[in-house]
Amino acid sequence: MLKTIKKLVTTILLTTITFQTIPSPIQEIITYDEHGGYYVETLENTPIQNTLSLTSTARVNTLKSKTKTVRYYNDNNVLCWSYALKASFKVKKGTNAIYDSSSASAKIYKTSWNTVSEKHFGSKNTATGSITMKTTKKTVTKKITIKCDKDGNFS
Repeated sequence: MLKTIKKLVTTILLTTITFQTIPSPIQEIITYDEHGGYYVETLENTPIQNTLSLTSTARVNTLKSKTKTVRYYNDNNVLCWSYALKASFKVKKGTNAIYDSSSASAKIYKTSWNTVSEKHFGSKNTATGSITMKTTKKTVTKKITIKCDKDGNFS
């Protein structure tokens, strides 16, 4: 009984749960197209990051997620559509980051636009999403990526 209690106390002492709040959004990029419209890309953090470490030297994989959203505005500064890619990575801090999963969604704000195609996938430490949107006057394709490095930093 004493041995079991000792193991339990040791396990509890070695296990640490850390909650860290990260501000959002952290990055915004504006890109203009040849039609007079422009894209606004925003990379947003997940509000809470859960980290589980067993000891100071032994680390486990931490699941970290990010969402990158691109919004397309026409030449009259009207929001036409948006496309969001959410990606999760398993991060072993200081060692590697591996793509785990992704999901994507599109919203149409101006009814003259339609989705032609959308695809998203990931490999190694990168998630990629691509969407093609069409209106009567033009067709545009936008590709976005989310990368995670071995320390859990996103770009």
